Amino acid sequence: LEEPLGDNHIFILVPRAEMLLPTLLSRLFVVKGQQFLVEDLALFSKKFIGAPLTDRMVLIEKFLKSNDDDESAKIRHKTKEIFGQMETVFAESIAHSPQVVASEVSKFLVELLTIKKYLDDSSPSIKMILEYVAFICPKEF
Repeated sequence: LEEPLGDNHIFILVPRAEMLLPTLLSRLFVVKGQQFLVEDLALFSKKFIGAPLTDRMVLIEKFLKSNDDDESAKIRHKTKEIFGQMETVFAESIAHSPQVVASEVSKFLVELLTIKKYLDDSSPSIKMILEYVAFICPKEF
């Protein structure tokens, strides 16, 4: 790394550049990859579920802005991942919930599965789909 020969390239893949020593980092050109990892999407999903409607709308805007450079297919895939994380959270909660709450969550999960199918088509707006989910998503309990 000190004096590389011409036309030689070394790639170091790490989850975050901050993990590298500053002396090493100063000799590298950092290229950021995918901004949302699965763990990030799980955290986003939990924040989304627990947030009031206005905060959900802000989260949607931030999500779309942070993925502005991505092509539509990538954003659709990330949105499916978010919905998958939401399914997991709510499916786990059904077992520990009263019958009335479980019924509401079950209806939401059925609707969410239907909505996920729309993400396979390039026509619907991802923003509109996310906003619809923001309106129908029950708060975590």
